[in-house]
Amino acid sequence: MVIDGGEVSEIASYFSVSEKTIYRDIRDAEVINRHAVQNFDQDKFLGESISFWLQIRWKSMRDSELAREENAKIGHRRNAITAQEKLEKSLQDRGLLNKVPQELKVTGILMEKAEARAATREYLKTINELSGKNG
Repeated sequence: MVIDGGEVSEIASYFSVSEKTIYRDIRDAEVINRHAVQNFDQDKFLGESISFWLQIRWKSMRDSELAREENAKIGHRRNAITAQEKLEKSLQDRGLLNKVPQELKVTGILMEKAEARAATREYLKTINELSGKNG
């Protein structure tokens, strides 16, 4: 039997143990691995990952707004962009997100009217606030 490029006899010799000990350790490791895999909660892990990246993005944008130096603002915004990209990739890798929209266009609203522009701004502000509180 070859384990990670080494023969059992070589591994036993290296650690000064018997081959029987190596085989027993392999068996025990397989049981531990099987138990860990069975108890792994994918939904919880995904939820924690999403929450983490949303929080990083939200905090980076907040820090960008609070920063006084332009270079610091840019650095925080880059962190926010990176967090967003990591979140999108994570969702895409799991098949939960097929394509990320590159642009949002509001259609069907009379944007030339001040009331429509104000209502749209309020709507977008609410969305940003909610995602900031949840992130």
